[in-house]
Amino acid sequence: MIQGFCITGIILVVFMAVCIVMMGRIKKEIVNTMRFLFAVAILTVLCNIAAVLTVEGEEYFAMLMHGLYFALTDWLVVALFYFAKHYTGYFDKNKTVVGIFSFFSIVDTISLLANLYFKHIFYCEWTDIYQGTLEYSCYAVHTRMPGYLSHILIVYSMALFVMGVFFVKARNTIKLYRRKYDVILYSFVIILGVNIVYRFANIAIDISVIFYVLLAIAIGYFGLLYIPKGLTARLLSFSVKDMSMGILCFDLVGNCIYVNDMAKRLFGQAQCKDYEFFEKYYADWLEEQGDEELVDTTWREQQIEGDKINYYETKFKRLLDDDGNFVGAYFSIVDMTEEITKYERERYRATHDELTGIFNRVGFMEQAHMVLENDPDTKRCIMYVDVKDFKLYNDMFGVEAGDKLLIKIAGIMRQEYPENIVYGRLSGDRFAVCMPVERFDEQRITDYIKTAAAKDGNDVYHVHIQLGIYFITDPTMDVSVMCDRARIAIQSIKSDYQKYAAYYDEKLGDQLYKEKKLISGFEEAMDDGQFRMYLQPQIAADGTLLGAEALVRWMHPVDGLIPPIAFIPLFEQTGYIHKLDMCVWELACRQLAQWKKMGREELHISVNISAKDFYYIDLYETFTGLVKKYEIAPKNLKLEITETAVMTEMSKQLKLLDRLREFGFHIEIDDFGSGYSSLNTLKDMNVDVVKMDMGFLKKTEHQDRSRIIMDAMIAMSKKLGIAVITEGVETEEQVAFLRTAGCDMFQGYYFDKPMPVEQFEEKYKVS
Repeated sequence: MIQGFCITGIILVVFMAVCIVMMGRIKKEIVNTMRFLFAVAILTVLCNIAAVLTVEGEEYFAMLMHGLYFALTDWLVVALFYFAKHYTGYFDKNKTVVGIFSFFSIVDTISLLANLYFKHIFYCEWTDIYQGTLEYSCYAVHTRMPGYLSHILIVYSMALFVMGVFFVKARNTIKLYRRKYDVILYSFVIILGVNIVYRFANIAIDISVIFYVLLAIAIGYFGLLYIPKGLTARLLSFSVKDMSMGILCFDLVGNCIYVNDMAKRLFGQAQCKDYEFFEKYYADWLEEQGDEELVDTTWREQQIEGDKINYYETKFKRLLDDDGNFVGAYFSIVDMTEEITKYERERYRATHDELTGIFNRVGFMEQAHMVLENDPDTKRCIMYVDVKDFKLYNDMFGVEAGDKLLIKIAGIMRQEYPENIVYGRLSGDRFAVCMPVERFDEQRITDYIKTAAAKDGNDVYHVHIQLGIYFITDPTMDVSVMCDRARIAIQSIKSDYQKYAAYYDEKLGDQLYKEKKLISGFEEAMDDGQFRMYLQPQIAADGTLLGAEALVRWMHPVDGLIPPIAFIPLFEQTGYIHKLDMCVWELACRQLAQWKKMGREELHISVNISAKDFYYIDLYETFTGLVKKYEIAPKNLKLEITETAVMTEMSKQLKLLDRLREFGFHIEIDDFGSGYSSLNTLKDMNVDVVKMDMGFLKKTEHQDRSRIIMDAMIAMSKKLGIAVITEGVETEEQVAFLRTAGCDMFQGYYFDKPMPVEQFEEKYKVS
C-alpha cells in the first residue's frame, strides 16, 4: 500500500513538474496562478511522501515533514483561491480576502512549525500498518491535540469559501458557461470529501494528498484545455449557426458533418432532420468537376422565384491539415439579393434622371459610348435638344409646369425611340439622342417638336425647341465632345425663332476651337497682363474733355490684338467676365490716381458693370474698397449698367445702386433707347446719367420720327435732372442735332476711337 502510494505520488509529481515547464510558454496571468497551484501541490506531495518514508528513530524529521505537509495544505487552498479569483473574475481587485487568507495561513504555518518543540497540535508515533498481514511501518500522526482543530478550521473555512466562489459563479452565469465552473466545483467537492474521510477515519496515511494532485491536474486540464476548447467549439457552432451565410461542411469521403440553419433555408430544407440531401448535392457537384483536381473557387448564380430574382454567391474551400493534406471541404453561400438589388437601385439613380425617368448625363454618356464601341460600323448622329428660354417659361408658369414640359419631352422620346436608340436628359432643359443616321428624320422630329411646343395650357406663350445635330465621323471620340458639337450647332440659331434645327460643320468646329483656345488662355492672360485698358474720350458740348470710357483689348503675344467681340460674349457665358471686369476697374482706378497726382482730378473714367457681376461680386465692397485704396473721388469712377443687369431681383439691385450713389458714385444707364430700356427705368431707378446710342437712328427708315423721339428723350431726362451722353456719334450733323437737343456729352468715332492710355494722354495733353 505504502509503496503504491509513494510511486503514484512520485509519478504525479513528475507529471506536474513537466506541466509547469510546459505552461511556462504561456504568458497569461491565470497560467501563472496555475503554476503556483501546481508548485504547492508538488511540495505537499513530497512532504507527505517524505514523512511516510522516514525511518524509525527519526521522529523529529517525521514531525517536521508532517508539519510542513499540514502547512502546505493551507497554502494549497490559498493557491486555489488565487486561481478562482482570476478564473471567475470575483475579487479581482479586492486584496482584503487574499490578505485574510495569507494571514491565517502564515499564523497556522508558524504554529505547525512550532509544534516540533511544543507538540501542541500533533505528535507522531511509529505505527505498524496491516493489510491482512504486516506490511509496513511508518511515523503516523497518531494523536491529535486540541490545536489541531484550529488548523482544520482554517483549512476547511478557506476551502469552503473557494467552493462558494465557484458555486456562486456557476449559478450566476448562463448555461453555456456554467459547465466551465461546475466541473471544477464538483472536483473540489470530491477532494474535500476524501479529505474529510481521512480526517475522521483511522487511516495512518493521508491518501487524500493524491487527490490534491489530481484536483490540480483536473483544474489545469479543464481550466486551460478541455473546457476552453469546448466553449470555443460551441461558440463557433453558435456563430456559424446564426450566420447570414449558409455553411455546409463535408469530410474526406463526402459525408456531411455540419449544415447551419441559413444553408437549410437557402436550399429549402429548413425542416430536414438528416444530411442526405446535402450529401447528394456535394456528390453531384463533385461529379460536375470531373477528374480535375479540386481547387478553391467562387461563383455566382441566380434563382427565379415567381416575380422575384434571388442572387447567390457560393464559395468552395478545401480544408487542409497542418501538413497540407486534404481532410475535407466546406461551401459558404451568401444571399446577395438585397445587396445586388440595392446596388442596382443606386446604379439606376446614378444613371437615370429622377424627374423624367430617362438616362441622366452620366447614364447617357456611358450607354452611348457602349453602343458606339459595340457597333462602330453603323453610322450614327447625336441630336442635342434645347428648350429655348426655359427659365422664362418657369418664371411665367411655375416650376411644376416646367417639370411637366420636361416630362412631356421625355415621353415623346420614349414613344419615338423605343429600341437601339440612346436618349437622356443632360441637364435642366437639355436632352440628347444618339441614333442611327437612317432613323434620323428632321421633318418627323420637327413635327413631334411642334407637338411638344403647342400652347401648353395658355394662350400667350409658345414653347420653342431647337435641335443641334452632329453626324458622328469618329465613334471613338468622347461622347461629351460629340454633344458639345451638337450644342454648338444650336448656338448658331439661338436667336432665330424661325429655325428648329442646325447642323454642325467644320466652320462651327473652327469656331469651337477658337473659343476653347480663348477660354483656356484666360488665366494666363490675366497673370501676364495681356488685357489692356483703352480709353474713348467723352467730350462736353463746348468741346472740353470730360473724361473717357474704359474699354478692354486683349493684346495676345502670338495672335496680336483680339477685338472685344471675340471674347466678351464668350466670357459672359463662361462666367469669366466678372474677373475681367475687376481687372479693368483696377486699371481705371490706378489711372485716376495718376491723373490726380498730375493735377487733373476733374477727369473721370466710366466703367461697365455686366449682369453677372451682381452675382459673383459684392459690388459695394469692391468699388468702395477700390476708391479707398487709390484715394480717388467716387464721382470720378462712373458706373455704367444696363437695365437688363438689374431686371432679376430688381428691388435688391436698386437698393445696391442707391447705396453706391450715397457713397458718391455716379450711376449711368448704358444704351438707353435700345434693347430693353424703357421710360419705366427713369421712373424707378435713381441715376445720374442716361447714355443713348446713335445707333437708334440707324435701325429705322423713319429718321425724322427717330429724331423727334430722341429730342423728347433728351428733354425729358433734362427735366428729371439727369445728364445725357450720346455714344456712337460719327458725323458733324449728328453733333449739331444733339447740341440743339440739349445733349451734355458726346462719345464716338467723330471725336476719337478707343486708344491706349499713353496715346490718350498725349493727344489730350493730360499731364
